[in-house]
Amino acid sequence: MRAGSSASREVAVPGGAVEADRVVESARKGALLATPLFLALVMVEVTDLVFAVDSIPAIFAITADPFLVFTSNVFAILGLRSLYFALAGMIDSFRYLKVSLAVVLGVVGVKMMTHAWLKALLGPNFNLYLLASS
Repeated sequence: MRAGSSASREVAVPGGAVEADRVVESARKGALLATPLFLALVMVEVTDLVFAVDSIPAIFAITADPFLVFTSNVFAILGLRSLYFALAGMIDSFRYLKVSLAVVLGVVGVKMMTHAWLKALLGPNFNLYLLASS
């Protein structure tokens, strides 16, 4: 919102009385002001970024190709919130979700700790063997 614009003088409730806001009135005309809605939007987007960055180790468990890591994180940022709301309505149908997440995270953790040993034992395509055996 810009100070001095018509939006800065809008009432909170339609038909309500106009109340003077000392922050808007003291700001120079045309200055950008952050509203609580803007701060909430920033926090939601920062949370999306944190969860996308958090998934990088799981991506490296599958591939070391930087292009795939980058694009998977871009799609994670774009689709994470909508996927969350879609799955939130179906959460009761996922009986084995906690067990399966524990198994997947365990496999990823072991693979990351034994990366050099597995590469020496199975060769450069060891990711294919791990994914095929799962």
